[in-house]
Amino acid sequence: MSKWPHLPKAPITEALIDIRVQLPAGSDMNRMSRFRDDVRADYPNCRERRQCCSLLMFTRGEPPRMETGPAAPDGYLLASMDNVQVVQARLDGFTFSRMRPYENWQHLRDSARGLWELYREAAGPLTITRVAVRYINRIELPLSATDLLGRWVSTAPRIAPGLPQRLTRFFMKLSIPFESPPGFVNVTEAIEPGKHADCVPVIFDIDAFLPGAFRPDDEALWRRFEDLREIKNDVFFSSIPPEVVEWFQ
Repeated sequence: MSKWPHLPKAPITEALIDIRVQLPAGSDMNRMSRFRDDVRADYPNCRERRQCCSLLMFTRGEPPRMETGPAAPDGYLLASMDNVQVVQARLDGFTFSRMRPYENWQHLRDSARGLWELYREAAGPLTITRVAVRYINRIELPLSATDLLGRWVSTAPRIAPGLPQRLTRFFMKLSIPFESPPGFVNVTEAIEPGKHADCVPVIFDIDAFLPGAFRPDDEALWRRFEDLREIKNDVFFSSIPPEVVEWFQ
């Protein structure tokens, strides 16, 4: 059970569970099509994903030259009728996303687990190479506040004393290792243009992940997701002061 409170009005725009895999040699889109057909009733909105590779070449005395290969399908993007839930089935992995309105962790976890079992049966992955829990938040902060980020978001860039303590734009990315529970987190923050004159929307993107080699049928896999969720919560609640947390309760 998490030590952090559930926020009924959480500023989450997207929450996702991601599993990267290695498939058997020679795996093709037929495996992804099998998964697509298995979930079509609940995820009728389907788009094919395509991947292409570009090569940037440098030759002395000549301008840089880029060559782009043909785009090849690598999976499907499938959405529920209302586009609130989205699942990706790819040749390199599986992702389940819940868009706004977010419900709770249990719904996200259980929905992802059921779809993962279908993906595992269809794709037959040999091993899991990376697991992740990612939450993208959008927090609207008062524009009139001085020391905008230092006061409202603790994990933020520091402006030198003597300079104006306000920002109109910024982008920051941090990579932080955790020891207990084990894992890593990428924290990305940015200011995006707001719709209102009295607030600044801050994107607070928390990607907690664990690389490694895991068995696709290992029950411990889902305990790892619980650990990653706790890391994500540690980052969020440690970075947001109590008065801002109250906005979302």
